Amino acid sequence: MGDTTLAGKKSGDTVAASEDGACWRFGDITFDERTLELKLRGDLRPLSPKPLELLMLLLRRPGEVVTKEELFAAVWPRRIVSEASLTNAISRLRLAIGDEQQQIIKSTHGHGYRLMGTVVRETPLPTPVAAPVFSFLAGEAVPLRPDWRFDSKIGAGGQGEVWLATHLSTREKRVFKFARDETSLIGLKREVTLFRLLRENLGTRRDLVQLLDWNLDKAPWFIAVEWCPGGSLTDWAASSGGLEKIELAQRIELVAQTADALAATHAIGALHKDVKPGNVLIAFDDEGRLHVRLADFGSARLLQRSHRTTPEVTRMGFTQTIGDSATGTPLYLAPELIAGEPPSPQSDIYALGVMLYQLVVGNLRRPLAPGWESNVPDELLREDIALAAAGDPAQRLDDAAQLAVRLRSLPQRHVDRARELRLKAEAESTREALQRSLARRGLLRALAVTLILGLGATSVLLWQALKAKNEARDEAARANAVTQFLSEDLLTGANPVVAGRRDVTVRELLDGAVRQLDARFDGQPRTRASLQRVIGSAYAAMGERAPAEALLQASIASLSSLDGDASLPVQTARTALRDMYLNLGEFGLSTLTSSKIVAAEAAAGRPNPAIATENEAYVALGMCAGAAISEFVARCENVARDQYARVRQVLGAESLGTARIGVVAAVVLMRPGRSAEAIPILRDSLEGMRHWMGADNAWLIQAEGVLPEALAGAGRYAEALEGFLRVDELGLRVYGPNHRLTRVNRRWIATTRVQMGERERGTADLIALYDVMRADAGTGARDMATVSLAAGDALNAQRRPAEAAAAFEVGLSAVGPVEAGGGYWTLRLREGLADSRQALGQDAAALALHRQNLADARRLMTNGEWLLGWCAHRLGAFLAAHGQMAEAEPLRAEARKILEASLEADDPRVLEARASRP
Repeated sequence: MGDTTLAGKKSGDTVAASEDGACWRFGDITFDERTLELKLRGDLRPLSPKPLELLMLLLRRPGEVVTKEELFAAVWPRRIVSEASLTNAISRLRLAIGDEQQQIIKSTHGHGYRLMGTVVRETPLPTPVAAPVFSFLAGEAVPLRPDWRFDSKIGAGGQGEVWLATHLSTREKRVFKFARDETSLIGLKREVTLFRLLRENLGTRRDLVQLLDWNLDKAPWFIAVEWCPGGSLTDWAASSGGLEKIELAQRIELVAQTADALAATHAIGALHKDVKPGNVLIAFDDEGRLHVRLADFGSARLLQRSHRTTPEVTRMGFTQTIGDSATGTPLYLAPELIAGEPPSPQSDIYALGVMLYQLVVGNLRRPLAPGWESNVPDELLREDIALAAAGDPAQRLDDAAQLAVRLRSLPQRHVDRARELRLKAEAESTREALQRSLARRGLLRALAVTLILGLGATSVLLWQALKAKNEARDEAARANAVTQFLSEDLLTGANPVVAGRRDVTVRELLDGAVRQLDARFDGQPRTRASLQRVIGSAYAAMGERAPAEALLQASIASLSSLDGDASLPVQTARTALRDMYLNLGEFGLSTLTSSKIVAAEAAAGRPNPAIATENEAYVALGMCAGAAISEFVARCENVARDQYARVRQVLGAESLGTARIGVVAAVVLMRPGRSAEAIPILRDSLEGMRHWMGADNAWLIQAEGVLPEALAGAGRYAEALEGFLRVDELGLRVYGPNHRLTRVNRRWIATTRVQMGERERGTADLIALYDVMRADAGTGARDMATVSLAAGDALNAQRRPAEAAAAFEVGLSAVGPVEAGGGYWTLRLREGLADSRQALGQDAAALALHRQNLADARRLMTNGEWLLGWCAHRLGAFLAAHGQMAEAEPLRAEARKILEASLEADDPRVLEARASRP
């Protein structure tokens, strides 16, 4: 049966009728897939292709919500279309079936559509035709081929009969396959058409049965194919005394050859749909070697539109149907076919996986039932079967050729797996030795975790990157040297007897280790560079910038010359630098380091695609944030969402790279007040980091502090305080009370107490921290500005403006050299100082500060940043409070417009600006 073309269809955008389709009835509506006729109360209703495809999908799942994603994937595959396309197609379908009130096709808001009511599927009977009655006898002439004589009948069934015949003169043998009726004739037409396509696109292949002759014009209809003396795989196994008598390697090679044939078929856009041992024939070459022939394409389907829409193909019976029937042999049917889903290359690969299992266990009747793994002792073959015959088609191999490659490389894979397991055991033993050493000392567990994580890159190299035994031996020796140094030299300094006191610090331990490196590893550049990387990463995790930079840059220089600029140890060292800069607020340097990682990967052909993907996201986020005066005002929310989604899709939700990007994306979302959106991302990301890093890792502790910051931003202060206190406990154990990161977290604790209403305690804690940091010459400008702002704001709230003004001025003095032309912290501190001056009755000074702020904001920010709107609002409010309405109102209107566009609707700054509306 050919295509049925509907009115209004564009060329190349048709839905084909299905000769094995069903009739459907629901209410007053009938739909016949054989003719694509839709009728409402007996009247024919025209319908264009896309609504028609939607109807076919909904009919197969009555009463269920079919999601928008499923509909897009099925009707507009691999195309980017707007939601309006789906809405319009559904509207046209409703109009055709008289569902203007939307009672038959219900919309499920935000999810999809549901077909309501009772749906009856009526499987049609074939149109009766005059079926030939076969009465062939051995020795008789083949009908319409007088030079051929029947030898014997080799098969019979509902579709017809199969006979072996011999040519009278040449003695050539062929197999003649006769169709019993017109329905069976469709299968023969498919085989002829597909053979032509295979020959035109692939040439003559010895792994596909050759079609030699056919008669499709008058009964008895037949095709003639080459004869394979070995018969089918089932016949050959039986004649050989059973599969168990055949060497496993030969059985596996037969599956690999079948996979080659199937891959070639798929390559031209065709599906076999009945892969099984009975359709795999055995032939022999001139030297007696076995070769398979994939046969019987009577159930085949074409997927490629370019083939499917040619006149010859449609005339010969190849038409597409949505929801193709689950034809094939039940034992080899993929689960999705049984469930009524359309066939795909993965459903053919599933059948091949079942065949592989049967050939491995030596039984062609054994089903692939739960627990099958216990019957396959070879681990790698279990992997191959699982990849080919996974229940979820998305988890199967993409291509049958991949299975062929895996099977033919099985001996080498066994060698590689044994080496990998041996090296993995050696690497694990080095890590365990370090852990045992640290456990015996009972000191500085966070340093232990950080050092072990740094050493992990060496383990990855041992497991994955070694190609020769000598390399493996050398790398294992280096790993053991590194472990011995870390456990016996570096951490010996933590022993009170050796150190002479009990309060030895992490920094002192690391400093002592560095002093030994050159002397201990003179003439061992690779080992020294490995230790520089591990110890430098520990410094970086502690936020110790100077020694971290010195060691990591030295390690990068050495290892780049030894192993290449994109080697895993080099990229790991750069990653430690990147994360340190990020945590120190040095976003320009963090982005620059990520760019170097990406460039190294690109130059080397992306040997570490996960590293490249993660750092491409860092670069995108950094470039966006770097375009603003500060990450606190950058409008990068969409970039954050897009990059997080991309990394999650490429690397997977469970990867460490996804977790790390999730934290950064959440921070970007928090800046313009989108903390509620950031919270679930942070929870997922922190769970992933804990899995990969361990609970006491120094990098993780820094990330743990971001979640309570988001909770505070969302107004969930009690939860935030609980989180900050937990981070403080961890930080004290890792960093000690005087470390920068401990102080940052304690500022958050005090600020949260103020926001919760514990003003006196929170303010007292902020002032105490401010005094400590002001007295510490090592306090950085940004940290001093932050604590000065927090203390000043708290003091203003306590009506202590003079003290507040002093704090703001200290902060401005600290940040002035690094924000010489103005910047985020300057604007914020100046705003606080203006409030203090106003409270002290110094209105002229306050007004001057507000005007200076707005002038600097207009110069520094040109993309509608919220801080520009806020500076305009503060000046407008001050002017309005002093009766200068003519100047105040335009400023307040400008402020509302900017703040509403850049912040969430319930953000306190937006609400305050709206409240000032006259």
